[in-house]
Amino acid sequence: MLSQINVSNKLVEFYSSDLIMTMLHPRTSKGSKLGAENPNTIYIGKRVIAVGVNNHWKGYKGCIKDTDPSGNAWIELDARQQQVQQFTINQLAFLCVTHTSRTAEKI
Repeated sequence: MLSQINVSNKLVEFYSSDLIMTMLHPRTSKGSKLGAENPNTIYIGKRVIAVGVNNHWKGYKGCIKDTDPSGNAWIELDARQQQVQQFTINQLAFLCVTHTSRTAEKI
């Protein structure tokens, strides 16, 4: 059964499923008098997708839970019941969804 929906000309927000992928790179630090710093902590809490060659987790999405100064990250995977897996940071890309705003037209 087909239905027709009429939409008035109001501002409607649409979300595109297009992914913008920005590869992550491990950051380096010279350290300080107080000890070695972990410059990769800036990635904690970011949404990412696993990428890279020979990575059986490729395409899995998750959130960075922890990092270390040597370039490793621990990701809580969405599709694995929040299982945490270790990745090297260069096997990850930021997961961003573009936001667009359009005006709906009458059908």
